[in-house]
Amino acid sequence: MAETLDAVLSGELGLTEAKERDPDAEAALRRVLEVIFGPEQAGAIAARFDDPVGFADAVAAGKSPWRHPKSIAGQRFSWDRLIRPIDRGSFTTPEEYRAAMLDFLDLDRRWAVQGNLSNPAKAAADGVWRDLRYVIAAAVDFGGLHAASHRDFLDVFMRHLNRLCNGSALEVMEKIRALIRHGIVDVSAGPEADVTPDERSGRFVVRGGITGAVLPVDVLVDSRVHPFDARNDVLPLYPNLLKRGLVRTWCNPGTDGPDFAPGGLDLTEDFHPVRGDGEVEKRLTLLGWPSEGVMFFQYGALRPNQNHHIMRDILCWTREFWKHTATGTETTHPDDTTWPRVERLRHWLDANANPELTGDVRLWRVLKISEEVGEVAEAMHGATGANPRKGASHTWDDVHKELCDVIVASMIALATCTPDPAKLLDERLQHLVDRVTSS
Repeated sequence: MAETLDAVLSGELGLTEAKERDPDAEAALRRVLEVIFGPEQAGAIAARFDDPVGFADAVAAGKSPWRHPKSIAGQRFSWDRLIRPIDRGSFTTPEEYRAAMLDFLDLDRRWAVQGNLSNPAKAAADGVWRDLRYVIAAAVDFGGLHAASHRDFLDVFMRHLNRLCNGSALEVMEKIRALIRHGIVDVSAGPEADVTPDERSGRFVVRGGITGAVLPVDVLVDSRVHPFDARNDVLPLYPNLLKRGLVRTWCNPGTDGPDFAPGGLDLTEDFHPVRGDGEVEKRLTLLGWPSEGVMFFQYGALRPNQNHHIMRDILCWTREFWKHTATGTETTHPDDTTWPRVERLRHWLDANANPELTGDVRLWRVLKISEEVGEVAEAMHGATGANPRKGASHTWDDVHKELCDVIVASMIALATCTPDPAKLLDERLQHLVDRVTSS
């Protein structure tokens, strides 16, 4: 297909012949034109499909707003070009490197503006590499790599992965580009730069390994995001936990070389730390940075409306926390299902009933359902803003919670009225299902 389309784009082959080779050639060609030139230019160029030479001339004369090559071959994925987008052979002086850097920043800005649905490079970065992060994490987590490979992954490959998956915000890079253009940010040192102290001046000197630039500087700033290291943390929390044996660092044992200790804590999949004696400390749950090491990609930013791993990790902790709170034990009892918990609530109500309450307790339990229904109605009004005086006073989460309260109140009332509420509810539910399915 690539060879066929390139032949059409260069005028060597007409579209009719291309469609004989591949029935999808026209649809693919139209998509290629839209990606390279944008919809408006693409439509004007496609109007000359019947004239192969005129079509090729129109392609050659067209201008890509995103500086795309006008061939399929030029769009091919190149790992080297992706990792080193500035050709090492294209510069030898500080001025040449600065110009090459500005040219690349212009190209990357254009690609970012085109977006990840149309730009091939951004689509690959977002739709492939970004989506593969959790696959890679599953391969790396809990010693999935040998110690030497794990070290190489974190020291070498993770920076490439982060650049492909995350990159930098377009607005930030626009500022950087402007600062370089106006001489406020100096990038002329280029790659393979070296920093040495100058004892005579008391300053540092940055020397470009390829560009030959010599830049004296007063202050050096190491602006990397440093890995977590529980042993050397500046705050006392983690060093003290280690000293007391409540936690321990995780180590990837080397099979044919030295061990690798990335600095994070030894944790279970539920984020409980393993103590110095090898037992799991379930009273503690550690999320985020401390888990980086035994696990990978644990410090990403939470994003709204996404099934994000940080939210799943937090839910893992909260579910276990609420189980512990509800039962007073570390784990839920095997028979701690819905009806036993309803019974506990009923017994609590019986034990704490108002001593002045008179009459049949079943009456008050049934009336409680009406009260909860009223609270559902109030939450519905608040969630929809139906009451102009109160406005949006509730959320749909409030509606959901009040509906649950109606169900629980009904179950407590049923348990108060009958000795076997579970059996009665099951029979009634089956009756309703049978009635619907039979009709």
